[in-house]
Amino acid sequence: ERYATKPLPWRQPPAPMPKMTKQASAAMDDAYVQSQSRDRVIKKKAQIASAQHLAQQ
Repeated sequence: ERYATKPLPWRQPPAPMPKMTKQASAAMDDAYVQSQSRDRVIKKKAQIASAQHLAQQ
């Protein structure tokens, strides 16, 4: 028996995402921007730390 050949009957197409309110999407954008800048700070600190480490050797 091969299951892959035909789609399973109970599989429904995914429901469309509900439209987000402007407030919710703004909050998500804000959180995304904050996480991006936090990543940048962490990478910058790591670069500085590795530069100092190399300078000490």
